Amino acid sequence: MGRDERMCSMFIGGSTYQEIGNAYGISRQRVAQILNKVGITGKDGGVSRRSNERKRLKREAIETRFMSFYGCTRGRWRHYRAFHEDIEKTPLYPFKKQKGNAKERNIEWLFNIDEWWEVWNSSGKWEKRGRCLGQYVMARYGDVGPYSKDNVYITTCSENSSYGRALCEARKRAK
Repeated sequence: MGRDERMCSMFIGGSTYQEIGNAYGISRQRVAQILNKVGITGKDGGVSRRSNERKRLKREAIETRFMSFYGCTRGRWRHYRAFHEDIEKTPLYPFKKQKGNAKERNIEWLFNIDEWWEVWNSSGKWEKRGRCLGQYVMARYGDVGPYSKDNVYITTCSENSSYGRALCEARKRAK
């Protein structure tokens, strides 16, 4: 590999014109001329490469935070956020709230927001959810196991409460 090719590799790898010039005992302007001669511009490496790498790492960190906090990418978060100007009326807030309630009750949570939303959306009861008479909630089969797409159903709040009371009574009698 010749000098020009090594210079190209260094520049594309993130070295600046000045760093390459110092390594070869030439000016940074001469390095730029040599690189331009083979078709490499300032956007192909050097400081630009470092800046792009920092931006990429920052985007990845943001995506990681969104995945851990909401269970979805920033793009999917924007999709759900667009449902309503009030975040509490989007799927994001109830998802986070129910996930937190499950954690508080030591119930395993295996949903991501897309799966959780699919259960609600396919039920047709999203607009009627709540804890009041005639409203709908997400319940676990037999009130056991994790919250997961295979272990939940949508039912009225009163049906869920009466089932829960009957289950408690049955457990008490079994003791």
